[in-house]
Amino acid sequence: MKVTVFCDLTETSETFFQSLANWIPSQCEQVTLVHCLESMLPPGSPMEAHGNHIAELKSRKYSELQALCEKLPYSTHIRVAEKSPPEVIKEESRLQLNRKSDLIIFGLYRKSSVERILTGTTGEGIINESKVPCLGLPVEKSSEFMHTWMLALRSTDPLNEPALISLTQLYKERLKRIAAVSILSGPGAPEAWDRQLAELCARLPVDASYEILHSDDPATRLQEFASEPQSSPVILQRRKRTWKEEVFGPVLSRSFLFGAGQPVFFLPQVHQ
Repeated sequence: MKVTVFCDLTETSETFFQSLANWIPSQCEQVTLVHCLESMLPPGSPMEAHGNHIAELKSRKYSELQALCEKLPYSTHIRVAEKSPPEVIKEESRLQLNRKSDLIIFGLYRKSSVERILTGTTGEGIINESKVPCLGLPVEKSSEFMHTWMLALRSTDPLNEPALISLTQLYKERLKRIAAVSILSGPGAPEAWDRQLAELCARLPVDASYEILHSDDPATRLQEFASEPQSSPVILQRRKRTWKEEVFGPVLSRSFLFGAGQPVFFLPQVHQ
């Protein structure tokens, strides 16, 4: 299997790589470390100077990644790209380079509400574009592997079950249990949803249980539940949102992207 890791190369890189060594699946055959360049010369600079600047920058970043690679007990491939992370993912999908990644990993940075509005997040672009599960690791502290994960579900969202099963199989040697927490909102039938969750847990390749909570604000309720002290890593299902939801409603995945204190998995959305 192949894992792609997007690295920012900041003062938190050491901590991020400590976590990375804990969370790369043990059966991984190759880790591709990707750094996307952001420092460019101002517009209007001579092309020759611009090219020299990029070449020097690539060389320096490549050396930094090489030094960090020593912390990973895996075969590694390094790439310094002039594209953004979403563009790199698109390129890999379009060209089908070798074998596509089974998992994408990136760092989670805490941001204020103002920073969220003004700058957005690289992680948001990654999970929106990815067709495979993604893992966000907090960069402020090292994250040890945990053997129990929480699956956060809303009764109104379609679940990408193949992606969930694929994710659990990546960690089958270490993952012991999944605790599904579902928010039931609206006029849905509780008995039918209870039966669906029971059947889902039976199909997962690890021990699984579920709990149903009721709330008219599922995104906020799930975030509160998942953010409790000593909380396990969280699995979230991505979904396509309407423009009204984007403007007026809370975005569960975005809340975890900006403020998660634990590792967060993001399942690719179901295309209907």
